[in-house]
Amino acid sequence: MNAIYTEEQKFDQKIIRLILLGILLAMTILSGVIVLVEKSYVGIISFVVTLSIFILFKLLTLETKITNDTFCFRFLPFQIKFKCITKSEISKIKVTKYYPITDYGGWGIRFGRAGKAYTTSGNFGISITLSTGKNVMIGTRQPEAVEKFLAENGYPITEGT
Repeated sequence: MNAIYTEEQKFDQKIIRLILLGILLAMTILSGVIVLVEKSYVGIISFVVTLSIFILFKLLTLETKITNDTFCFRFLPFQIKFKCITKSEISKIKVTKYYPITDYGGWGIRFGRAGKAYTTSGNFGISITLSTGKNVMIGTRQPEAVEKFLAENGYPITEGT
């Protein structure tokens, strides 16, 4: 039977929700004022754009699925299909602490000097070095659990930092 590890992460930090709700509320009021005073639909358009951004943040989800022979992940809604890396394509893997802002410029799908990152929050990730030399960082909120799973399933783990 195939062992499986799964993790789902969202942009659900309280500060992000408060900022987005504040912006949505402000844009709702501003849109109403623009429609009433200016008799313009610009307010409605700006409200729809703001609401769309709010909905996008609610939909953003990083899903990780690891089996004993594949490491799969996707960042919804931008990646519908899982991107899978076979164990044989991984030259080394480690669960490590990292600094999202300085290493990758923040959270989300990011590019940094260390490679590509898929993160939603926190500062722990699964650093994967492929046999091609490319690096990928996948954020995790469960560093101990994923490290244990990788070790138990024969992934080429190197020491974390």
